[in-house]
Amino acid sequence: MSEPNPQDITLAGATRLTGTIHLPPDKSIAHRAALFATLSEEDSMIDGYSLAEDPQSTLACLRALGVEIEVEPSALCDGTQKVIVRGFGRDRWQNIKIDEEDVLDCGNSGTTMRLLLGLLGGAGVNVVLDGDASLCSRPMGRVLEPLSRLGVASKTANGDGKAPIQLLGRDTTRTQQDDHAVSFDLSVASAQVKSALLLAGLFLSEGVEVREPEQSRDHTERLLDLDKDDQGWIRTSSLTPCQAISFTVPKDPSAATFWAVLSVIHGNVEMKAPGVGCNPTRIQIFEVLQQMGADIAWEAEETEHAEDLPMQAPEVEPQGSLMMRSLQQGQTLKPITLAGDQIPGVIDEIPALMVAMAFAEGASEIRDASELRIKETDRLSAMASVLEAAGVSYQEKPDGMVIYGRSDFRPKPFTVDALHDHRIAMAAAVLASCVDPNDSPSIIKGGSCASISYPTFYQDLLSLQKP
Repeated sequence: MSEPNPQDITLAGATRLTGTIHLPPDKSIAHRAALFATLSEEDSMIDGYSLAEDPQSTLACLRALGVEIEVEPSALCDGTQKVIVRGFGRDRWQNIKIDEEDVLDCGNSGTTMRLLLGLLGGAGVNVVLDGDASLCSRPMGRVLEPLSRLGVASKTANGDGKAPIQLLGRDTTRTQQDDHAVSFDLSVASAQVKSALLLAGLFLSEGVEVREPEQSRDHTERLLDLDKDDQGWIRTSSLTPCQAISFTVPKDPSAATFWAVLSVIHGNVEMKAPGVGCNPTRIQIFEVLQQMGADIAWEAEETEHAEDLPMQAPEVEPQGSLMMRSLQQGQTLKPITLAGDQIPGVIDEIPALMVAMAFAEGASEIRDASELRIKETDRLSAMASVLEAAGVSYQEKPDGMVIYGRSDFRPKPFTVDALHDHRIAMAAAVLASCVDPNDSPSIIKGGSCASISYPTFYQDLLSLQKP
């Protein structure tokens, strides 16, 4: 494996892959832990915090807003940080003043921007949020529109609901007509939209209540210790307690997906990933792969919690070791169809899943996944290009794709553009690892963007390769 330039990645096929993978921390949890820690007036400690670009964007934005954050290398988890967030509190958020020329740079992180829109919008902060070209191409209207019902005023540069976004404070009279919570019955399940609204609700005396048609990832509910009632409503208000946080971030199950897929499409793989988060709202992808015939199993682990602070978060995020092995001789992957309420729980993992579908015997289909077209890039179109370059037969549809897989499929060497999308880059790398090792290498243009979520992805891939 070599890097022809700092952006492009060249990969040859792998003969055998075996070993232990130390995955990056879960960035969904890292973002939320850092943001939620600022709501307490007491100090919080987050160990095992990710060095990936996206979670670091969240820390940078919080520092720019005046939050005192200290970091040092973690003694528990190599390649991660121990982060101390000094007590800030809701009152300070509501009284914060930002210089007009100051702009919050969210980098490539949609999670940073959407959750900050909820937090800062609810607190009534006047500020501009911006990001890189990729982030500025993604629509933010699905957060801005419901926030406007809470009196949050905003404007976008071109009036198209995309960054840069200027928050213009909150009209408190918009929601104080009665004592009832403002209700949001979401038509599409979205953990980020849900989280943004619940964050905003923490600054409203009447509060908000949110309900989803299907369960999305529930890290916000767990970290804020929020309950769901019998009708599926989750509520926050200015009376919702916000305690200091002290815990260790588990490893990212989304990052583990790429190795799990590699184990089912490559003939000689045996890997272990310890400390992986096994929150039930995050492990559907492994259940899907098991339905296809994957040899994947969980081994129980005790969650490690740091003890530097007297206040500890509830035991909210379980973790375990993920064991992954190649299929036994004579076994083949089964095709599968995913649609409807199956999609929200695997939406981020679909690019990797498409690679697995190429090796299943028969037609697999993904439907009702049009959200993929408004991610870091149009992931349906991007994966269509990857599959076509590798010699996979497929049919792209407006909301998904049909992939005509073969159990004897062997990808040809290919060259593709990652389009500055970390998940496209890693899905392509997994596919490239299955090219005949004696054949030419594959090239992933801009493949180094994997560092957005997984800084050591290519080093890990190299370390697993054996003769």
